[in-house]
Amino acid sequence: RGGQKPGIGVKTKDIASQQPVELYRIYRAQVSRVMEYGAFLSMETSEGRKEGLAHLSELTSETRMVSRAADWVRRNQEVWVKIIGIAGSKLN
Repeated sequence: RGGQKPGIGVKTKDIASQQPVELYRIYRAQVSRVMEYGAFLSMETSEGRKEGLAHLSELTSETRMVSRAADWVRRNQEVWVKIIGIAGSKLN
């Protein structure tokens, strides 16, 4: 994986396609902000730019050993995310 840390709870596939975002599919996203409690991720979709939060508990199965999201991801890092919830333009 080229030095990148594995998985993130909002998990992704390239959305440069014309298909709308679907629940439980995997897409590629980019970390836009890192907070104490998790990371905000953004991605371009056929419906425009979408943003969602990956809570610290969803960043990886190893999160129990990580107390801060900044220990796991950094701003502008590309990650794979799984969409587990959609509320309007917000993704989880």
